[in-house]
Amino acid sequence: MYPYRSVFIVGDNDQHNVSKGLNNSGLDSARKAAHAVNGRYAVPKFTSAQRGKEFSDYSDLHRVAGLQAVKWQIQAGLVMARVNVNEDKERHQSQERSHNRVEEQKEVRKHKLEEKEAREKKRGRLI
Repeated sequence: MYPYRSVFIVGDNDQHNVSKGLNNSGLDSARKAAHAVNGRYAVPKFTSAQRGKEFSDYSDLHRVAGLQAVKWQIQAGLVMARVNVNEDKERHQSQERSHNRVEEQKEVRKHKLEEKEAREKKRGRLI
């Protein structure tokens, strides 16, 4: 529907589950959802001192590191999402230009063939 728009998904970082032998379901779910819509994802990143504790989402990050930390992490993810959109747009435009050149070349060849056939017909030697 909006080809040059990127979906940006923020998820939980259930990193504390890994030490318990469980999956990081927040990270896995964010990754799968972003992949399904060709989007980007971000999960909060915590310092090594904060890892292993029950911190998992952006409200936890806000509580332990402040609003600025949340803004920086989300903005970094948004920058990557925009880069992805711009790359897709440039790739699509390049493919479109290439397709148009091929179509123009076909039209030129067709026109030349028609001119040649008209000349031959005029001489009485239709191919």
